[in-house]
Amino acid sequence: MRFQNLKEFLSLNLLIFSFSIAILGQSSNLEIYAEKLRFGTIEEKREALYQLRNLSNEAASRVAISGLSDASEIVRATATHSILSLSSEESCTLLLPLLSEKLAFVRKETVYALGKTKNFRATEFLIKILEKDKDLEVRGAAAFALGLIGDVKSVESLISALNQKNLFVERSAARSLGQIKNEKSLISLEKKLQEPKLDDDVRREIIWAIAEIKNFNKI
Repeated sequence: MRFQNLKEFLSLNLLIFSFSIAILGQSSNLEIYAEKLRFGTIEEKREALYQLRNLSNEAASRVAISGLSDASEIVRATATHSILSLSSEESCTLLLPLLSEKLAFVRKETVYALGKTKNFRATEFLIKILEKDKDLEVRGAAAFALGLIGDVKSVESLISALNQKNLFVERSAARSLGQIKNEKSLISLEKKLQEPKLDDDVRREIIWAIAEIKNFNKI
């Protein structure tokens, strides 16, 4: 490589130096975060997981994996969102076991994280959560997550969720049907819209979903 002048040469070397320092700095930070996850307090572990999440790269997510098996439920819940810079398949594999957690808030965060993987393999597990989980917030989270994934296999279960008599579940189900944009859900959405005592927020989501589906399918 030839340089036309000394300034160009120095600029390139400064850039390389800065990049090298940044890489070394991040590596050092990852070691610190890994140490906190092993020996820190609950709050130190959570802070480390937040920082790892903000780095948004695979190396940081690999450090965060240990948080998924931490003794503290809140640390495990926090870790679910800190491993998402791994591949969709690997993230999904790591998260699925946490759907069996006893505490609802851990299951809920796991469900949200699974939605962010956009992995179709999670669909059947989230459908089961939507239909059978004892906690309504977890069921609502499952309805929301299925919309992020966008698998048409979830349409039937989401249609059923429109009548679960819980505003969060119904709202999330309507939103997800609009995201999936499957024409088969139109009849159910329009029927739900005719209910005289329909909640305003649910109504708003249904109207949005109907418009999304019709625009997508050019109905």
